[in-house]
Amino acid sequence: MYFHQSDILQGLEKDFLKKFMEITKRETFKSGHALYKEGDRADHFFILLNGRVRISIGETGHVVYTVDRAGEFFGWSSLVGRNKYAASAECIETAMLLRIDVGELNRLLEKDAQAGLTLYRNLSASLGNRLLQTYRLIPGMGLTDISRSYGTGQLQESDVNASLI
Repeated sequence: MYFHQSDILQGLEKDFLKKFMEITKRETFKSGHALYKEGDRADHFFILLNGRVRISIGETGHVVYTVDRAGEFFGWSSLVGRNKYAASAECIETAMLLRIDVGELNRLLEKDAQAGLTLYRNLSASLGNRLLQTYRLIPGMGLTDISRSYGTGQLQESDVNASLI
């Protein structure tokens, strides 16, 4: 089955994958097609089958990620309870995608808690890897240049060192 390539679907049982495929829609979009814009209602997520999709933020369209590996997912705002997409997605070449309605996925997951746990663990791992990639793109940025994580109780290392002096 194709989904052995997909990060978010790794480790899921064949029976669940069959049901998952029943709720997906395979669609092809031409280069330049906007799949969604930052702030649009988030009710779908996507899995890339082939092609390339640019993920950007802000009015200037600052590119934050390019989806270009078969099996990668995007549009994850809808999976984490956000009502609106946090970024925009545009095909930068013809792209074949699976589009998944999150409401239908949630109904499917409610019937299979183990599949839900596996899917959300995979989601967390993938998003964590993307975050680490982003950190690596900011070399030379000192810890004092990073704002505090207010509200979480976490302090930056520079804050801890300063309080020990």
